[in-house]
Amino acid sequence: MRMKLEEGWTTLLLLLAMIYVAAAGVAKANFFDGLQILISVGVVAIFAGLLLAKSRFDTRTAHLFSLFYGMFFVLFYVGSVLPGDFVWRERVLEVINIQVVWLQKLIGGGTGREGYIFVLHTAVVFWLVGYSASWYIFRKLRIWRAIIPAGLVLLSVVYYYSGPDPLPYYLAFYILLALLLVVRTHLNEQEKRWRARAVRYEPRIWVGFLRAGLVASVLALSVSWLIPSMSASAAVGNALSDTRGPWREFQNNWTRLYSALRTYGTTTIDPYQDTLVLGGPRNVGYTPVMDIYVDRQLPYVYWQT
Repeated sequence: MRMKLEEGWTTLLLLLAMIYVAAAGVAKANFFDGLQILISVGVVAIFAGLLLAKSRFDTRTAHLFSLFYGMFFVLFYVGSVLPGDFVWRERVLEVINIQVVWLQKLIGGGTGREGYIFVLHTAVVFWLVGYSASWYIFRKLRIWRAIIPAGLVLLSVVYYYSGPDPLPYYLAFYILLALLLVVRTHLNEQEKRWRARAVRYEPRIWVGFLRAGLVASVLALSVSWLIPSMSASAAVGNALSDTRGPWREFQNNWTRLYSALRTYGTTTIDPYQDTLVLGGPRNVGYTPVMDIYVDRQLPYVYWQT
């Protein structure tokens, strides 16, 4: 018995590859240990979305099932990366406790010191991204709703990542897969119209469409690669570097609530000098720059401003 998917198995494979690349790119940034689970979470979410999209459940019931499935799998995967010799009941309770403590920090204005909360929240995001992408392809075709969310997550990571790994290649590959998915879903809609009107066509016409779409996508990426990046734009740079306003407040809260994440800033300290010159914007924000601790009062050390 041959299983048949109305939208085509290549559509499912392209969607899986797209979410896989997005999750792998975020995991490659290595902001904290355990982010490798994002790939599994995203893939499982796609299959859950496919099954619920093809079911007879109405929209509300299907989304409710997705909520319960998501809670189970996210707790399972996040609990599996927690350190320590815990039984599964203790791991689940620890994940819940991490979330409760983080909410207390959010409301009370404290600083989040637990890095696994980022793993938990990112896993939730990729469950929602994977499930919604599958839903908007196999139940209600809204191709851009399936492509844009995961792309925005990956784009934000690529933009702010300053480590050694070449994350822009993940973004380029994601865009390539997304464009191919657009081509495939468009052809699916055309095939439905042709069948409804009894128009004869070659069953393997999708191969030629994907080949042409691949060539066009590569050309488009090649041209866009020559365009200056967002960070080189003065307008974008001024907007993102403004020390006041809601965006800066969001950045400050992000730094406060996810303070345990790894950073990849470059250091230029000369260990042979006894002074250090600090520089920054004239309109300073509320982000702490450094914490200074000394064992005793030193008579000849002072801060010059």
